[in-house]
Amino acid sequence: GPYLALTALALLATAWRRGRALLAAVLYFAGVLVFDDLVPGNLRPPHFAELVAFIVVPVNVMILSWYHERGIFNLFGGTRLAFIVAQCAGAWAAAFYAPAAVEQFRTFGADLIEAPAPLAYLVIAGFSVVVTAAIALLQDSKLATSLCVATLGYLAAVLLPERSGVLFASAIAAGVVVIIAMLQDSWRLAYRDDLTGLPSRRALNEMFLTLGGQYSVAMMDVDHFKKFNDTHGHDVGDDVLKMVATQIARVGGGGRAFRYGGEEFTVVFASRSKAEALIALEGVRAGIEDYEMVVREKRQKDEGGSEAKTRRGQGAKEGQKTVSVTISIGVAEHERGEPPEDTLKRADEALYDAKKSGRNRVMAYGDKGKKKKKAA
Repeated sequence: GPYLALTALALLATAWRRGRALLAAVLYFAGVLVFDDLVPGNLRPPHFAELVAFIVVPVNVMILSWYHERGIFNLFGGTRLAFIVAQCAGAWAAAFYAPAAVEQFRTFGADLIEAPAPLAYLVIAGFSVVVTAAIALLQDSKLATSLCVATLGYLAAVLLPERSGVLFASAIAAGVVVIIAMLQDSWRLAYRDDLTGLPSRRALNEMFLTLGGQYSVAMMDVDHFKKFNDTHGHDVGDDVLKMVATQIARVGGGGRAFRYGGEEFTVVFASRSKAEALIALEGVRAGIEDYEMVVREKRQKDEGGSEAKTRRGQGAKEGQKTVSVTISIGVAEHERGEPPEDTLKRADEALYDAKKSGRNRVMAYGDKGKKKKKAA
């Protein structure tokens, strides 16, 4: 059971090139193997299993949760695997050649508190799990969260008496939990835009398959974005796209925002008319026009030679440079019998009309020059 589950995890991780998940499978595999009667007793010196269970597994899971994903069959993947193998070999050598030192380490603090396992081991394992949980929260990572949960279950099983069956069940659960996390991460990569966090064009195409007879589609584009990038740099341009995406995601009227590509975004209003969509879109346009963003650019070096960066957000302080952008929006209402691609195309034509009419405005398909921006 545990070997099948962890092998399945390893195979899926290899197929999807998820190096961290593969190394986690290796760690849990080793963590079960050191307690398994399949391994001859002379190959398991005293306390070797404890060293692997309480130190090698949780510490390396903590490191894996912090690592960036860098694949498998490359220098990074090979180095990380060699690092884990070296630690297991070191634990075996310590248990085999220096049992007295290991025993002294095990008994450290035993007179202070009674514990179900050596206190030093529990401190190391507990610290590793807490740090893994903190990393999962900070990174909002499904994989790091699954590693934390799987390691907690593994350690709990190791601490239980008659642990063989419980440990095997825990290993199976660990493999399943990490597989589910990989599936969630794969879904996010496929359907979420990495820069803005909005659903991607693939998600938009799938939503079109679920729409009924009435809906409206809006296409929007950041005005003069190429010129903005050339002036302020791509880093500031990325910040602008994030800000615009945040504002668009707040659209009312039942709209759902997507990143279409580049500086273009799409909003779909299911079961909404063009008139209803126009009201919500005007609010988005005005919100972006009024937003002042502090430019994160390097200032002149101070006397000490260091460089400071400005922060991003509204409410600029004196001396901070702010920029603002505008967007143009085109919207079209779905016509009966029309494929979604044609509705999207008409919204794009309305966007083009908004650009030609002076930008920073919302225009509906067929209303050329009629929908001007509101006066300040």
